[in-house]
Amino acid sequence: MTPQETALVEVANAFTPVTFLSKLHEEKHSDLVSGEQRIVEQLLDRGKLPVPVINILIYYILNDRGFSTLLQGPVDTTSNSWAERGVKTAEEAVIQIHEWHLEKAKPKQRKSYNRANGKRRNVKETLPDWAKEGYEPPKQSAQEVSDRNAEFKERLNRLKQRSKGDD
Repeated sequence: MTPQETALVEVANAFTPVTFLSKLHEEKHSDLVSGEQRIVEQLLDRGKLPVPVINILIYYILNDRGFSTLLQGPVDTTSNSWAERGVKTAEEAVIQIHEWHLEKAKPKQRKSYNRANGKRRNVKETLPDWAKEGYEPPKQSAQEVSDRNAEFKERLNRLKQRSKGDD
């Protein structure tokens, strides 16, 4: 831990959460809101986290997360997370903050999933022969060309006969 973090742990161990919160607000030149006191009292009433850990949580929400006041959602999320991880000391809470910073710094990978079964699907596309560079169409004999032209003319005549019959 850095010297600043060591000092923070010492202060967190020395003050009650409401006093700690009011001192943080004094440093920021802001006022302690009644809703914040209620949030802190609820944290204390639950008894899941010790007082020094609650103080570090307050510091984390106001300074690291950048909130100007304590909000119920982020406080509940963080306190539940720390309670699940068994955070019992201010030092462990500081370690949790470090882990949060490391997790936040990791680049997120996007995964593409097939909607049908939820599995990732790799599609490998291949170009047809005629689209490849250097393609030369196969040579056709004059007989094949004339046969195909005769077939097209026959089809066209049949289509014309049908359209005349429909009128």
